[in-house]
Amino acid sequence: MKNIFIGSIFLIMLTSCETEFSNTYIIKNTTNHKILVTGYDKTGATSVLNDSTTKYVESMSIDAYSEVKKIKPAGWHSELQSIFDSFEVDSLTIIFDNLKIITFSCSYPTGISCTGKYNLMNPRESFEKVKTGKSSGKDEYTYTYILNESDFEAAQPMK
Repeated sequence: MKNIFIGSIFLIMLTSCETEFSNTYIIKNTTNHKILVTGYDKTGATSVLNDSTTKYVESMSIDAYSEVKKIKPAGWHSELQSIFDSFEVDSLTIIFDNLKIITFSCSYPTGISCTGKYNLMNPRESFEKVKTGKSSGKDEYTYTYILNESDFEAAQPMK
Protein backbone atom coordinates (compact mmCIF):
# COMPACT_ATOMS: atom_id res chain seq x y z
CA MET A 1 0.00 0.00 0.00
CA LYS A 2 2.84 2.36 0.90
CA ASN A 3 4.54 1.67 -2.47
CA ILE A 4 1.32 2.41 -4.36
CA PHE A 5 0.94 5.71 -2.48
CA ILE A 6 4.57 6.74 -3.17
CA GLY A 7 4.22 5.68 -6.81
CA SER A 8 1.02 7.70 -7.16
CA ILE A 9 2.66 10.80 -5.65
CA PHE A 10 5.66 10.39 -7.96
CA LEU A 11 3.38 10.02 -11.00
CA ILE A 12 1.40 13.13 -10.06
CA MET A 13 4.59 15.14 -9.58
CA LEU A 14 6.03 13.91 -12.87
CA THR A 15 2.95 14.77 -14.92
CA SER A 16 2.33 18.13 -13.27
CA CYS A 17 5.83 19.47 -13.80
CA GLU A 18 5.95 22.05 -16.52
CA THR A 19 9.14 22.05 -18.53
CA GLU A 20 10.19 25.08 -20.49
CA PHE A 21 11.05 25.31 -24.13
CA SER A 22 13.03 28.12 -25.67
CA ASN A 23 14.04 29.89 -28.85
CA THR A 24 17.55 31.12 -29.67
CA TYR A 25 18.22 34.44 -31.38
CA ILE A 26 21.62 35.08 -33.02
CA ILE A 27 23.20 37.98 -34.88
CA LYS A 28 26.38 36.91 -36.69
CA ASN A 29 28.99 39.41 -37.74
CA THR A 30 30.91 38.02 -40.72
CA THR A 31 32.76 41.30 -41.34
CA ASN A 32 36.15 42.47 -40.13
CA HIS A 33 34.43 45.41 -38.40
CA LYS A 34 33.23 45.74 -34.82
CA ILE A 35 29.47 46.33 -34.87
CA LEU A 36 27.31 48.16 -32.35
CA VAL A 37 23.56 47.49 -32.64
CA THR A 38 21.46 49.92 -30.60
CA GLY A 39 17.70 49.67 -30.15
CA TYR A 40 15.47 52.67 -29.46
CA ASP A 41 11.87 53.33 -28.48
CA LYS A 42 10.35 56.32 -30.27
CA THR A 43 7.49 57.58 -28.14
CA GLY A 44 5.26 58.58 -31.04
CA ALA A 45 4.63 57.45 -34.58
CA THR A 46 5.64 60.87 -35.91
CA SER A 47 8.86 61.17 -33.93
CA VAL A 48 12.17 60.71 -35.67
CA LEU A 49 15.02 58.57 -34.44
CA ASN A 50 17.34 60.58 -32.17
CA ASP A 51 14.97 63.49 -31.56
CA SER A 52 14.01 64.50 -28.01
CA THR A 53 11.19 61.92 -27.78
CA THR A 54 13.46 58.93 -28.53
CA LYS A 55 14.45 56.71 -25.62
CA TYR A 56 17.58 54.55 -25.70
CA VAL A 57 16.62 50.98 -24.84
CA GLU A 58 19.63 48.68 -25.23
CA SER A 59 22.71 47.92 -27.29
CA MET A 60 24.79 44.92 -28.31
CA SER A 61 28.44 44.99 -29.30
CA ILE A 62 29.55 42.31 -31.75
CA ASP A 63 33.25 41.84 -32.44
CA ALA A 64 34.50 41.08 -35.93
CA TYR A 65 33.81 37.50 -37.01
CA SER A 66 31.74 36.71 -33.93
CA GLU A 67 28.12 36.62 -32.82
CA VAL A 68 25.73 37.59 -30.06
CA LYS A 69 23.28 34.95 -28.89
CA LYS A 70 20.24 35.15 -26.64
CA ILE A 71 18.15 32.21 -25.48
CA LYS A 72 14.63 33.11 -24.43
CA PRO A 73 11.83 31.00 -22.98
CA ALA A 74 9.10 30.47 -25.55
CA GLY A 75 5.39 30.11 -24.99
CA TRP A 76 2.94 32.84 -24.06
CA HIS A 77 3.80 36.09 -25.91
CA SER A 78 6.85 34.55 -27.57
CA GLU A 79 5.59 35.96 -30.87
CA LEU A 80 6.72 39.36 -29.53
CA GLN A 81 10.27 38.16 -28.87
CA SER A 82 13.31 39.37 -30.72
CA ILE A 83 17.04 39.63 -30.12
CA PHE A 84 16.25 42.67 -27.96
CA ASP A 85 15.17 42.19 -24.36
CA SER A 86 12.49 44.89 -24.62
CA PHE A 87 9.55 44.42 -26.98
CA GLU A 88 9.23 48.23 -27.10
CA VAL A 89 12.22 48.61 -29.45
CA ASP A 90 10.86 50.06 -32.68
CA SER A 91 13.99 51.54 -34.27
CA LEU A 92 17.67 50.75 -34.38
CA THR A 93 21.09 51.73 -35.60
CA ILE A 94 23.83 49.41 -36.79
CA ILE A 95 27.24 51.06 -36.55
CA PHE A 96 30.35 49.57 -38.16
CA ASP A 97 33.62 50.63 -36.42
CA ASN A 98 32.20 54.15 -35.92
CA LEU A 99 32.71 54.59 -39.67
CA LYS A 100 29.37 53.70 -41.22
CA ILE A 101 25.78 53.47 -40.02
CA ILE A 102 22.53 51.78 -40.98
CA THR A 103 19.32 53.18 -39.52
CA PHE A 104 16.02 51.33 -39.41
CA SER A 105 12.96 53.12 -38.07
CA CYS A 106 9.44 51.80 -37.61
CA SER A 107 6.34 54.00 -37.34
CA TYR A 108 4.48 51.45 -35.19
CA PRO A 109 4.77 51.10 -31.39
CA THR A 110 6.80 47.89 -31.71
CA GLY A 111 9.30 46.97 -34.40
CA ILE A 112 7.77 43.53 -34.82
CA SER A 113 4.94 45.26 -36.72
CA CYS A 114 7.26 46.54 -39.47
CA THR A 115 9.03 44.95 -42.41
CA GLY A 116 12.41 45.63 -43.92
CA LYS A 117 15.82 44.09 -44.44
CA TYR A 118 17.39 45.57 -41.31
CA ASN A 119 14.43 45.02 -38.99
CA LEU A 120 16.15 43.02 -36.25
CA MET A 121 13.00 43.37 -34.11
CA ASN A 122 11.06 40.98 -36.35
CA PRO A 123 12.91 37.65 -36.42
CA ARG A 124 10.04 35.85 -38.12
CA GLU A 125 10.58 37.99 -41.21
CA SER A 126 14.23 39.05 -41.25
CA PHE A 127 16.05 36.07 -39.72
CA GLU A 128 16.81 32.59 -41.02
CA LYS A 129 14.62 30.19 -39.01
CA VAL A 130 15.77 26.65 -38.26
CA LYS A 131 13.92 24.12 -36.13
CA THR A 132 16.46 22.96 -33.56
CA GLY A 133 14.48 20.56 -31.43
CA LYS A 134 11.43 19.82 -29.39
CA SER A 135 10.78 20.21 -25.67
CA SER A 136 7.54 19.42 -23.87
CA GLY A 137 5.99 18.65 -27.24
CA LYS A 138 6.75 22.18 -28.49
CA ASP A 139 9.07 23.08 -31.35
CA GLU A 140 12.19 25.08 -30.56
CA TYR A 141 13.80 27.35 -33.15
CA THR A 142 17.01 29.23 -33.78
CA TYR A 143 16.64 32.57 -35.56
CA THR A 144 19.87 33.81 -37.18
CA TYR A 145 20.61 37.16 -38.81
CA ILE A 146 23.91 37.64 -40.63
CA LEU A 147 25.58 41.02 -41.13
CA ASN A 148 28.19 40.82 -43.89
CA GLU A 149 30.51 43.00 -45.97
CA SER A 150 27.71 43.97 -48.38
CA ASP A 151 25.83 45.43 -45.39
CA PHE A 152 28.95 47.44 -44.49
CA GLU A 153 29.21 48.67 -48.09
CA ALA A 154 25.50 49.64 -48.11
CA ALA A 155 25.81 51.62 -44.85
CA GLN A 156 26.06 55.41 -44.89
CA PRO A 157 29.23 57.21 -43.77
CA MET A 158 28.94 58.60 -40.22
CA LYS A 159 28.80 62.38 -39.94
